[in-house]
Amino acid sequence: MIRGGRLETMTPNPRRSAPAAADIAAARRRSAGYDLDPRTCRIPHIGAPGPAADALRSLSQPVLDDLISRIADSSLALVLADRNGRLTHRDAPTQATLKAMDERSLDVGFSLAEPDVGTNGVGTSLETRRPTLVVGQDHYMEAFQAFTCANAPIIQPITGRVEGTVGVVCPAEETGPLLLPTAVQLATQISELLLERASPKERFLLEHFLRRRRSPRNAVATMGDGVLIATPAAQQILAGVDQRELWQRIEAGTRRGGTMETQLQRPTQPPLHLRCLPLHRGGDFEGVAIEFNSEPLKPSASGRAKVQERLGDLVGHSDPWQATVREALQAAQLDAPVIIIGERGTGRLSVAEAMARHGGGGFTVLEGADVLVDGPRSWLQRAKTALSKDGTVLF
Repeated sequence: MIRGGRLETMTPNPRRSAPAAADIAAARRRSAGYDLDPRTCRIPHIGAPGPAADALRSLSQPVLDDLISRIADSSLALVLADRNGRLTHRDAPTQATLKAMDERSLDVGFSLAEPDVGTNGVGTSLETRRPTLVVGQDHYMEAFQAFTCANAPIIQPITGRVEGTVGVVCPAEETGPLLLPTAVQLATQISELLLERASPKERFLLEHFLRRRRSPRNAVATMGDGVLIATPAAQQILAGVDQRELWQRIEAGTRRGGTMETQLQRPTQPPLHLRCLPLHRGGDFEGVAIEFNSEPLKPSASGRAKVQERLGDLVGHSDPWQATVREALQAAQLDAPVIIIGERGTGRLSVAEAMARHGGGGFTVLEGADVLVDGPRSWLQRAKTALSKDGTVLF
């Protein structure tokens, strides 16, 4: 809470949780391996922020300005850095605080990445991807030990990527338990603004990603032009992969040809099997859902890998069935009515249910004959209720 220009309930020695203490200890060990002299303060200047960092700063400015207006005459300062640890913004209510920051090169364009200056709020929060409190002598550089820095990473809610970090700085002797929650609140507000700014395509890909993600351990992703949303397992698989090149290959195979199966070549590991399902919004191709599998494609009699499509638990290998499955998988991604035509007993209901499960959401069957039992008014009310919910309704 801000009261009287100060973060309330200041205490000199806030308790640190075991995981947080472990993070600081690990950061100190990493710093010892960076070949840095803790007695000198030579922060590298790595140039002006780029367009992406400038966009994040502009988006964050109202949030930071609001807090600065409520801590007038305090010794606090706010810092914002991009994903590389470069400061893109700093502010403080008093000239004395700004002067102390100037003396230590804590200004826009200077790098606070861990490899450049060792343990500090900006760099360590980016390394751990977690909120971080670095108190006084926790800093690797002696010049920073007069300060306490509380930083929280700014997460892009669509892609899960770290866009930067925001932090609160104060004199070490004024360290208090509300510093870190304040940094987390700032990061949360900025992340919410990033979500508000998301395009319809990004929101659409996120929706389909959430439908398919059952556990962070599962390797699942959705991908579009310039957008990748992936579970941690999928992120690890795709680390080091040229995403632009991957997208161009997948787009060429799925935009018109339906589901695509291919292999991802990896330098030090066996190739990985990718199954890419096209995603359409209102008839427009927006991207793909990617499923990862270590199983290689099975070769056909001709020696070429033959793609065997599956629709839920329904199985079949004939060419007509495979053509039906490919068409059903593509139709399942459309936000539009779908009609399934076939003779009695050919499995129309099973196909409809499998399509609904594949597209995500619930599945409700409304029999037309029930009108004679329930009456038109009651039946129509059931239909209206079913159509108002997420999922598929089969008439």
